[in-house]
Amino acid sequence: MAPGNPLPQQVLDALHRGEMIKATKLLRTATGLGLKEAKDILDAYERGRVVEVPPPRAAAPAFGAAAQAASAKTEDVVAALRRGSKLGAIALMRQQTGLGLREAKEAVDALEQRSGIMPNGLSPGEVPRAGAGTWMVVLILIAAAGAWYFF
Repeated sequence: MAPGNPLPQQVLDALHRGEMIKATKLLRTATGLGLKEAKDILDAYERGRVVEVPPPRAAAPAFGAAAQAASAKTEDVVAALRRGSKLGAIALMRQQTGLGLREAKEAVDALEQRSGIMPNGLSPGEVPRAGAGTWMVVLILIAAAGAWYFF
């Protein structure tokens, strides 16, 4: 790193050449930051703000290692998966392990397969459709309201 500047020299060189994507990749590699965090730091640096880069940490583990690293603290993650909250499970995984978004998603997917938790087949935010019993109750209520109104 350059004296008086917390960004690695390779990152600074890429920024000075106008290669923001390369600078972001280099910063992520050097520090283990997630994409958003690295981009925010570089944006702040380009605007002339003083930036603080966290100390380097181990690179995010690969897919297989991510599942192993995440296995220690999985009770809350499994509970979120059982509730059908995959996004919540990924957020918990990131919070508990410090993994990036992609690695956390891969770890949650692996955990989901290992635990035998089957996804409910719904898209995020999709509400389960009402069953036949629900429609029967609705029809009975409509019939009762019609009978009360006309008689």
